Amino acid sequence: MNETDEATVDGLDELNEAVLIDLLTGDARKPTEVEELVQRTIRVLAEEYSFPLESMARDVVISVEGGGRRQRKTADLVMFTPGLPHGSPPTSTPHTPSDGQQTGGLDPSDAAWLTT
Repeated sequence: MNETDEATVDGLDELNEAVLIDLLTGDARKPTEVEELVQRTIRVLAEEYSFPLESMARDVVISVEGGGRRQRKTADLVMFTPGLPHGSPPTSTPHTPSDGQQTGGLDPSDAAWLTT
């Protein structure tokens, strides 16, 4: 066998591996437990709760603040308000409601996300 034949055989081996096709992007992904959970979540949100696929995004980098430090994390799935532009990535910082008391958690105007 020459190098071209070996490359073709390697390519066929890769094609024979099981893959999941992402419902949002159409990309091939490894069929891990996490990926299967994300795909089920996308399907439920779209089919049972009528969230448009256009309001969801995959692998979004978010800033998380905790203990005085800011970190960047990647969310597996992010839901944006349907019909509005996705805008800047969501953040997780303490926010102050109208009563003036600071609470931990998300500002209600931020997007919701799923990360594992």
